[in-house]
Amino acid sequence: GTKGDPEKLNAWSTQEILKASKLHPGKIISFATLHPNDPNKVELLKGYVADGVMGLKLYTGHSNFHDRSLDVPEMDPVYAYCEETGLPLLWHVNMSKYTKELFKVLEKYPNLTIIIPHLGVGFWDPEGKVMDDVGWMLDTYPNIYVDSSFGTREILVGGLEKVNANLEFFKDFYAKYQDRIVWGTDMVVT
Repeated sequence: GTKGDPEKLNAWSTQEILKASKLHPGKIISFATLHPNDPNKVELLKGYVADGVMGLKLYTGHSNFHDRSLDVPEMDPVYAYCEETGLPLLWHVNMSKYTKELFKVLEKYPNLTIIIPHLGVGFWDPEGKVMDDVGWMLDTYPNIYVDSSFGTREILVGGLEKVNANLEFFKDFYAKYQDRIVWGTDMVVT
């Protein structure tokens, strides 16, 4: 079984997503997941791409999964492969905690195509530093995108309340970056 083994669970979920995308071509876009500890992560990713995966999802910037810096050397081959091939990286990064680490990766791999979900988790404080950093990042790197999803139902309700309480800020943000916002790519559906 896969229970308790993150590498096997990632492989299982990627295979399930691939099956679904092959059953519904053009409607489901599959992204693979990898565990940073997997010694064969680049070869595994190349195999997934050959099977039809169209992107990579990393959870390493999520507070629940962050056990090493985002800019650790063992991830360089993955970032280099994604940058070289143009493979998009949907990377959950809590920018209130890991912005400096993310920016170090961007300095080294400025042409990575990255989608940062949940507005970098900056929606909780629209006028705060995280949203300033998100704006700077979008202004500086033309290959960076954010998504507008909020994740779980609880966070969705709280997030929409924040948006509603700060309508002018979000209207301006969405107008300015309308071509850089991806809709609902990191919604939790269970």
